[in-house]
Amino acid sequence: MHIVQGDIREATSIFEAASFDVVTSNPPYLNQSNGRVSEASHKAIARHELFCTFEDVVKAAAKLLVLAGVFIWYTDRFA
Repeated sequence: MHIVQGDIREATSIFEAASFDVVTSNPPYLNQSNGRVSEASHKAIARHELFCTFEDVVKAAAKLLVLAGVFIWYTDRFA
């Protein structure tokens, strides 16, 4: 396993298309209009769509996953 930290919006320029069996993400759980945004920047970035959106994550995952790949993203925001 090799962990790469970076901007999900740049993932397709770092990795080849269809090169992963599984893609998982520390999601932004809430969009900016839902919930209280933490004053602690590291918490705000992890919890809210401040630097990327759900759409950004899905687009990158779709390009990086092999045909039968698995995308793991936990949220209850669609419940």
